[in-house]
Amino acid sequence: IGNKGLEHIANAISTNNTLEYLGLSKNGIGALGSIDLFWSLRNNQSLTELDLSLNNIHLPAYSRMKSVLFVNENLRVLNLTGNNIGNEGAILFAEALERNKWLRKLSLGSAQIGTLGAFALAK
Repeated sequence: IGNKGLEHIANAISTNNTLEYLGLSKNGIGALGSIDLFWSLRNNQSLTELDLSLNNIHLPAYSRMKSVLFVNENLRVLNLTGNNIGNEGAILFAEALERNKWLRKLSLGSAQIGTLGAFALAK
């Protein structure tokens, strides 16, 4: 799919009110495409599970995801396993989780998270 294909999916997601699960594992998605997708989730009222595992999503996208997690009350499961989250991305997620009371499962395995990021998430 890549970033360009994800741009089209993001446009559809922003107005879709029926899709509950979106699986985009191993699709060559990078930061640019995921930023579009994360932004579209601000308005989506139906998606409850998003699988973006094993892509190439890295730090610039996680600041956008943080702002989405502040307002999206529907997303319950987010899988980002195998993406380059690192300590900075983990800290952004920790800040978002302080305000988000709806997300129930966050998968961050094999995401290059070190001690600092783990401490932030553990709070």
